[in-house]
Amino acid sequence: MSDIWTFHPLSEDEVLKCIALAPRPNDNNKWFRRFGHKLIAPCCNDENILSPKTNDRVEKKSKTPDPEDCPLEIEKNKIDSNEKHFEDFLEAVENDPILQFNSLVEECLKDNVLLTKLAQKLTTFSVEKICKHIYENENINSAFLEIFHKYFVPAYLKREHSCISLDILVRAHAKYPVLFKTLLCTILKDPEIPNLFFQDFISSIDETEQTKLLLDISNFELRTEEFINNIFSIYTAYKNSEKTDRIQTFILDHILQCGHICSNDKHFGRLLLAFLQAEKHLNICQNYGNIERIIEIHKSPFRRPCWNIFKELNKNNAL
Repeated sequence: MSDIWTFHPLSEDEVLKCIALAPRPNDNNKWFRRFGHKLIAPCCNDENILSPKTNDRVEKKSKTPDPEDCPLEIEKNKIDSNEKHFEDFLEAVENDPILQFNSLVEECLKDNVLLTKLAQKLTTFSVEKICKHIYENENINSAFLEIFHKYFVPAYLKREHSCISLDILVRAHAKYPVLFKTLLCTILKDPEIPNLFFQDFISSIDETEQTKLLLDISNFELRTEEFINNIFSIYTAYKNSEKTDRIQTFILDHILQCGHICSNDKHFGRLLLAFLQAEKHLNICQNYGNIERIIEIHKSPFRRPCWNIFKELNKNNAL
């Protein structure tokens, strides 16, 4: 009978202690008389080990590494397990979103990323049912509502322009105005979110709400490229809104920042014209010299009407 077990070198001290404490072999023991004494090397410090029967050196067999002991394999197994868990979770939510809603809340509060993945994978029908449940019930977990508008809604808006996208914005704006402000900032700053549905949303609210919307936007620190990316949406809200000093200053600041970049942009031309028309009544701008340089380099069809209003403003200021 060959030996299949050896001791690890790090266990050598413990093995020697056990051997020292063990009683001496009893020669009258029937097992010893039958099989004889066996000499086993306590540990494997060398590349070879002693043969238990002949004391000859035999080649040590290399151990095939267990895939479970490999960090990369462990990580792969973990990823596979997580993916399997998500697929099962996705299927359960898809089959009955309302029945699984409490489970959905619990799982997503533990892992916010699930909301992004669900927004990318769920069918339109399931998304519609989930959103209807959220916006038509009063006892939804407040922490879940926050992460839903932070992770789920932006991810879903990137999928496609649809009536559900517009419906989500309208419902969120009406029921959760504080959460909507955070969502609004995300929409304006994320270039991957199409702005067409946002334009539809602006057109769906009245002039009072458009004014409030612009006041909220004026509190965001929009970079030049972010303002340009949303310039038509901002123009749509601005043209019918109440022209407060804060809104007018916000528009002026960005006109001066973007004018040299948007010299061929007709949406910028529209915004510039609307701003100058409002200036006839407000006179917010203290120095029209900067505006004049913007008009000079502008090349869209709105350049001429902008010049006409600009001359009128200069004439009135000279009086």
